[in-house]
Amino acid sequence: MLLPFVASCDNDNGGNEPGGSTEVTLPSMDFGQTMSRIQEIEADRGFTVTQTDGKHLTAVKNENGSEVKYVYAFDPVTDEYRYAKATYADAKGWTLVTKYLEESAQMVKLGEANDVILYGVGLPFVAIDKQKNELFVFNKSMKAMSWGRMNNLEDSNAAGLIVPYLGKYAPLELVQIFEQYYGNTLNVTQSKPDNGVYVYDVAPNTKGYTKIKYWFDTATKSMLEEAAVFFDPEKRPTTAEVEKYMTYLGMTYTSQNDPSDGSNIYFNYEEKYVAYLLMNKPEGNTQNFQPMIQFTFDDLTSQLPPLSVDIPEPITEFGTMTLDEAVEQYRSKDYFLNTADDGFDGALGIKVVTNSPDFPEILLMEDGGKYIAAVLIPNNVKALRSPGVQSWLTAHEYTYDENSILPTYRRSDGKIMAQFDLNGNFTGGVPALAFQPNE
Repeated sequence: MLLPFVASCDNDNGGNEPGGSTEVTLPSMDFGQTMSRIQEIEADRGFTVTQTDGKHLTAVKNENGSEVKYVYAFDPVTDEYRYAKATYADAKGWTLVTKYLEESAQMVKLGEANDVILYGVGLPFVAIDKQKNELFVFNKSMKAMSWGRMNNLEDSNAAGLIVPYLGKYAPLELVQIFEQYYGNTLNVTQSKPDNGVYVYDVAPNTKGYTKIKYWFDTATKSMLEEAAVFFDPEKRPTTAEVEKYMTYLGMTYTSQNDPSDGSNIYFNYEEKYVAYLLMNKPEGNTQNFQPMIQFTFDDLTSQLPPLSVDIPEPITEFGTMTLDEAVEQYRSKDYFLNTADDGFDGALGIKVVTNSPDFPEILLMEDGGKYIAAVLIPNNVKALRSPGVQSWLTAHEYTYDENSILPTYRRSDGKIMAQFDLNGNFTGGVPALAFQPNE
């Protein structure tokens, strides 16, 4: 646990005696604590603490003859402490704390740009805004969606990335200092503070990025809810660059599109955020269209296919054995449970029942007395659309065939193909994944 930060610095003018030691405090760095716990911590340190609303605490104290005020921000859903801002009523207090940060062996200066200085102290960040004589503390993180991502993502330049600040419910001031640090300029004309909308012109770059836009909650205009990056239409990313960008952010293409504009939907299954990627001008759109990627903090887990699935590998020696012989081979598989009727009195074939939670049945089909196809039947069509299916096929040397009418993967030896039968042509209307001889 990170204790309340208290330190001392040598001071020639502000201590009790010339050259004496003066106590300097910083906001608590015990991130993740509840509001009530932070209230106790600061009360124990002699601060007068008030709850300004359900998301903020204010702590005030006279220290070294100067008023110090901390404003703590909490996640409105989990009540976890995420961020704090410290302000000083006069130059004396500000001079003391900045002097300590500059000289303390406990602080590591990570960078300075555009009147913002970034320090590291263990896990947290301390960011100083020299223009406003304010400092901010927040938990350090390199995740794309994070309260504490002040640095650019690792290798971001190599990946061609400009990533907006993606901190769920992050305070406006943290977004502002992030953009200031990277030299992006507020577009006063396009920003609508009364509506919680802020637009930044991106610093000159060669990747075609033009603007970053943020949307804050409509009630308080203080908590980040959405963000977007815009591109010059003549410099929009290629498909390969987009895939690199999305992969770098840990996002997976969901195979779904937004019906309102056709944008492709990507999802980060771990951090629970969505990217709507719109690179081509929608029909009927105005001539002012700009390619963009918009990020929202929505958990689509229940609406999307699972990230991974358990695929019972079928036997693919088609045309070499009877259906009964194939069933005997399936009995030796670890996933085999039993057999069942195909539901059509054997007209389609015979079903192998598996222990896979995602593909509980495999329909074995015959033609001319020979085992000729294995059709994996999912428990839910979302399992069939899982990116895990495509990953499994790729790992087993299947390659996507762009020229096939049905979504088809062909094995590298040219003998077998796997087709996504989304209309259930093989199974009497049930969507499935069919393995059969290559045509």
